[in-house]
Order: sequence, then structure tokens, then C-alpha cells
Amino acid sequence: NAEDIPLIFPSDLSESERVTGCRAGLLLIEQKLRESQLSTSLDRLQNNLHIKSRLLTYRNTNVVHQARVTKSQALLARTQRQIDLSANHYRTAWKALAKIVGGEKNVAWHFLHDRDVYEQEREWQQEQEHINAQILELQGTEQGRQMSELQRLRAACGEGKRRLSWIWMPCGNGELENEDILEDGIRVEFCKAYARAKRWEEEVVLIEEEMRRCIVSLEARAQVWDERKNFKGPRAERMDNIQLEGITAYAASQADVYRRLKTRFTTLWQAAAINRKR
Repeated sequence: NAEDIPLIFPSDLSESERVTGCRAGLLLIEQKLRESQLSTSLDRLQNNLHIKSRLLTYRNTNVVHQARVTKSQALLARTQRQIDLSANHYRTAWKALAKIVGGEKNVAWHFLHDRDVYEQEREWQQEQEHINAQILELQGTEQGRQMSELQRLRAACGEGKRRLSWIWMPCGNGELENEDILEDGIRVEFCKAYARAKRWEEEVVLIEEEMRRCIVSLEARAQVWDERKNFKGPRAERMDNIQLEGITAYAASQADVYRRLKTRFTTLWQAAAINRKR
């Protein structure tokens, strides 16, 4: 079975095995592949973290009622799975690159720890909440007054005092590219959502056509059994009245079965169409 055959990259081999088991330049090709994989995984991780942050903001601000809360939780869970997947892809590429360049110290990229994966605002918000809780607990004391003054000074320092994970820093200059990353992430996700919406619109059209054909087919089957009520031919001439009555009754029963199915499906699908229009 081809699916059971392992794919062995040059990074999976020892240096001695690469000499005899790899073509010249193959290791360099994988190195470029892994570096590209690191960059792509990091971009996807940033995009998904931005999306999670916006989903949390929207949920906390606008979402009410059980149905909408459940739907928002499903969206957050799906986004979290994408975050975990991007992080695992990054770590896999990083470990392979470490084998290629001869050790972890020679890798120019940072290793991605679980503590590094968070939204830009989260650490700042957690720190602010912790400080505010301490100030409230020590309110009226000298220590509480000092912490309150420290909090005021920190707020006066502005955005420059925020501590961010290295994943939000480009590898080149170390400066933030927040707006560009955010716009690209939103643009990509909008295109994906638009494509999904169009695909589901097409699915609705196809399902409605299948419903129509199903109703027509059931009625056609019922009409076939209606025609079989009047059994004629050489075989009918050799049957007595009791047998002919049995054939007629059976044909009528089968026609009724198909018409009941048609009525049942029509009722169900009309209700579904009304709910969709709402």
C-alpha cells in the first residue's frame, strides 16, 4: 500500500547516510523548503490569532441567546484548531531545519513555545487586570497608593511599553507590522468565507433540484403501479378473478405507498423552505 510507505527527507538521515543516499543539492532544496514552511506557518498563525481576537471581541460584545453562543463557540473551536495546526507545522519545520544546519543553535528562527502563541493584546490585558486587582485589594494603604501611581505612570507611557511575543516581530528589523498583517489576514479570511458562501449557495440550488426530481420520480412510480391495476395479457387470461383482484389490490397498495412518501417529503421540504426564507 503506497500510503504505508514512509517519505524520508534528507533531514531524516544522518550525515553519513546523506553522502550515499542523497543527490547533490537535495539537502539545500529541503532547507529552502523548510524556511518557506516556517514563514508560511508563522503567517497563518498570526492570521488565525487575529481572527480569534476579533471573534472574542464580537462574542463578548454582541452575542446573546444560547443558539448564537453555541455557534460562536464552534467558530472559536475551529479557529483554535487552525492555530494549533499552524503551530505544529512550524515546530515540525523548525526541528527539520535544526537537523539540516547542524544543531538548534545554528537555526536563525526562534523555537515556538506554547507560551509564545497568544494574541497581541492578551498579555497586556492580563497584566492590567492583575495590577487592578492588587490595587483594589490594597486600596487605602500606602502600598496601594504606590501601585496606583505606578499604574498611572505606565498608562502615560503609551503603547510603547507593551511586551509582545516574538511571533509578532518580523525577522528582519524587529518592528511591528500590525496593520499590514491584520489587513492581509482579514482579506484572506474574507475570500475564504466568500468562496464558502458561494459554494453553499450552489449546494442549495442542487439540493432544491434533487428535491423536485425526487417528488416527480415518486409520482411517476405511483403512476406505473396505477397502470398495473388493470393487468392484461396472455397471463391474465389464465388467471381467475381472485388472482386478478389480488394483483389489483397489490398495485393499488404500492401506488399508495409512493404517494404517501411523496406527500411526506413535500410537507417536510416545504417547512424547510419556509425556515430558510426566514
